[in-house]
Amino acid sequence: MHKIVKVLFFLLVTIDCIIGAMCKMCKMIVTVPVADLRKKPDAKSLSSQVLFNEGLVVEKGDQEKSGWLKAFAQEQRGFFNGRWEGWLGYVHEDCVRLVSNFPKYNLVVCTSWAHVYRELAIGFEVVQDFALGTRFKGKKIDSEWWLVDLPEKDNKKGYKVGYIHIKNVREIAKERMKPIDELRENIVKTAKLVVGMPYVLGGRSAYNKRMKQQITGIDCSGLVNLVYRVHGIQVPRNAHNQFLFCQTFGMCLQEGSELKPGDVLFFSPRLFVDENKGRCITHVALYLGNGQVCEARGLMLRGKNKGDAVVERKTRIVSVEKLIGTSIDTITSVQKCKGGDRSGRYVYLASFLRRSCVNS
Repeated sequence: MHKIVKVLFFLLVTIDCIIGAMCKMCKMIVTVPVADLRKKPDAKSLSSQVLFNEGLVVEKGDQEKSGWLKAFAQEQRGFFNGRWEGWLGYVHEDCVRLVSNFPKYNLVVCTSWAHVYRELAIGFEVVQDFALGTRFKGKKIDSEWWLVDLPEKDNKKGYKVGYIHIKNVREIAKERMKPIDELRENIVKTAKLVVGMPYVLGGRSAYNKRMKQQITGIDCSGLVNLVYRVHGIQVPRNAHNQFLFCQTFGMCLQEGSELKPGDVLFFSPRLFVDENKGRCITHVALYLGNGQVCEARGLMLRGKNKGDAVVERKTRIVSVEKLIGTSIDTITSVQKCKGGDRSGRYVYLASFLRRSCVNS
């Protein structure tokens, strides 16, 4: 009898701990066009950024006193402690609201920024602008307009719905089911939308010069994450985790001749052995076809003369030859670049566009 009591007590304590842990976690969605996901509370350095309507699992704790919440971005994955989970950072409480369940979205913004209007016509009052990759739950009103749901905290006027033009959104389910060649072509078009936008370490938002209080811009992996997101494909958040994903699910390529538009090139300062050796993939570029890539670049370049330097912190289109010192047809995966802007780096080739990934 005494043993039974001990077992029951142990079970009750265990259940209490589980319930306590669950009570400390809650679901939230973002209620502003772009919100910072910072590395630490009150720190300026970005872990990432989250977009309007994006889902977060938030852990309650002492950081609430400062207004910053420990959050895991559910639509941005990373490989931590042997498993894939939401990207970690701290979001301010003014940028989110509590939900019982994450909404199901059927639309995604496919232009750099898109107006949502109060009334069913262009020229009426704009409720808010929303960034590339923002998702909505919407209902088609006619051949030109969608009616979309808006969380109540999205703007001071408290509109719960708004209207967005058909040219600014894509239907997520239809994007996933498009023929692979058409999907590749569309991914390339989307990547070109962000060319010339400023590089921001940790950034994951299309640049908007009108946003004075919120930094906007992208880094290399943010570019890849956003571009694929527009076409209904979820890829991990940073370059190293994107590479791990490709390696884990058999998406790595061996020869440059295998690369097709929409595929990716990863770069590392050293050979990748295994995950236990630590993070080593430091950059990713999106292949556009015809020997060109699109990349968000945050490097300080050396000038022609000693002591000179050129800062090039923006998204650009560049030839593979300029990037790695040789043509696309002659490179192989795990090759060390002997010239170009990435001289001395190892290059790895991969594709997210295997049909099994597209339909996942």
